[in-house]
Amino acid sequence: MRRRLIHGTFAAILALAASGPAWAGAYEEGLSAYERGDFATAVELWRPLAHRGDAEAEAGMGLLFSTGEGVAQDYKEAARWLRSAADKGDVNGLRTLGHLYRLGQGVDKDDAKAANYYGLAAQQGDPEAQNSLGLMFAQGLGVPRNFVEAYTWFALAAAGHSPENAAAIASAEQNRDKAGGELTPAQLAEARKRVKEWRPRDWATLNAR
Repeated sequence: MRRRLIHGTFAAILALAASGPAWAGAYEEGLSAYERGDFATAVELWRPLAHRGDAEAEAGMGLLFSTGEGVAQDYKEAARWLRSAADKGDVNGLRTLGHLYRLGQGVDKDDAKAANYYGLAAQQGDPEAQNSLGLMFAQGLGVPRNFVEAYTWFALAAAGHSPENAAAIASAEQNRDKAGGELTPAQLAEARKRVKEWRPRDWATLNAR
C-alpha cells in the first residue's frame, strides 16, 4: 500500500501507472529511504521513475525539490513535477501543489487554485488535504467562508488519519470543534449528516467533471 508524503513547510496545517512490479518495488524502496532521511537514495530511485511518468515518483520528486532534501531547493522544478503528478490524480501531487499555490512558491500565489487542488485530493480521502481544505473554508481563502464545509472537512480529516498519527488527529479535532462553535444547532446537525454520508470519489469520476 502506498503511503502519503507530507509536505513539512505549510505553516497553516501542521495512480501509480506502473508497467511492472519493478517500478512499484523501486518506488517503495525510495519511500523507505525518504522516511529514514536518506534523501539522496530516494532521488536516485524516484528520478528514473518520474521521467517515465510514474505519478507517485513525480510527486516525490516535487516534494524533494520543494524542501531541498536530496536536491537543490527549486520551487519551480517542484511545481513542474507536482503538476504532472496532479494531472494524473495523485493525491500527494494534488495536495503539495495546493501548498505551493497557497504559499506562492514556484507559482503565483492563488488561493482559489490551492483550494481546488486541496479539494481534488480531499475528495479522494486524503486527510491532510481535507484539513487544509477545511482551513480554506474556515478562513474564506479561495472559497466563500463556510463553517459547515469547514466542520465537515475537519471531521473527515480527524477520522481519516491513522491512529498512530495522534498529533494530526488532535489538530483536526481542534479545528473541527472551533468550526462547530460557529454553527447553529441546525447547521451542526447538517454538517454531521454530511460527515456520516460522505464517501470518497475516485479520480476517474472527479476528472470527468
